[in-house]
Amino acid sequence: MVPGVGRDRLRLRGDRRACRAAALCWHWGKFLFTEYPDEQRAAHERTVACYARGAWALDPPAERVEIPYLGTRLAAYLRVPAGERPAPAVVMIPGLDSVKEELQATAVYLLERGLATLAVDGPGQGEAEYELPIEPAYERVVAACFDWLQARGDVDAERLGVFGVSLGGYYAARAAAFEPRARATVALAGPYNFDDGFDQLPVLTRAAFQRRGDVRRRQPRPDQPRLPVPHAHGRLAGRAAGAPRLTLLRRRCSAPSPPMAPWPWPRRGLMPSDLGK
Repeated sequence: MVPGVGRDRLRLRGDRRACRAAALCWHWGKFLFTEYPDEQRAAHERTVACYARGAWALDPPAERVEIPYLGTRLAAYLRVPAGERPAPAVVMIPGLDSVKEELQATAVYLLERGLATLAVDGPGQGEAEYELPIEPAYERVVAACFDWLQARGDVDAERLGVFGVSLGGYYAARAAAFEPRARATVALAGPYNFDDGFDQLPVLTRAAFQRRGDVRRRQPRPDQPRLPVPHAHGRLAGRAAGAPRLTLLRRRCSAPSPPMAPWPWPRRGLMPSDLGK
């Protein structure tokens, strides 16, 4: 037994852990599953529902919140660690077919270092993918998240960072270039440029891009969606000295990848102190 925790409470926490595991099974079962959209959506709704049943039992708990964005609201999970208040915070960005629920395992590493986390389903992702198409200028989403965080009393408005994985790594890099409030950034396995390498992407990845890029018609587009890089190099290089960046890329991958030229910033670790005092 855990001191101070009753047997029933422990059993309930175990049940909630099973709910979260079931949610991720539903998620990975429909990953890059575009041929049968009704079945895909039903599986995703189970992902959301199962995870919500167990989110409160995480340590710290995951609170479901909604971020105002362009006349609608984006679903997100907020977790604030015990200890320092107000706490520095990191906006966590999923990949092409990733979701906020999936990011909670990674959030643990940030929470252990005293950083609050806000994992969001942005346009084309998770709960938003059925209404909002992919948004290449994802710094707009990060700005909305920062606005929301800055209105809270338990988050330090002057110490905000961004974490993104896969396509989210691309989005994180854009946020670093165009959102001046981002004090530190992690771009994990983010691509550099989709335009030149789209045709070399795996078939399922291309299909997911096409569907996420045109949700209103609910049919895959015959042409690939474009995610242009609007010459952000100067902005990134200019900000590198004042805002730490960490870029992580895979050395080996069995699937073809788009161009992965180095992002124009020094590679270095991200520490809580990078968000300043």
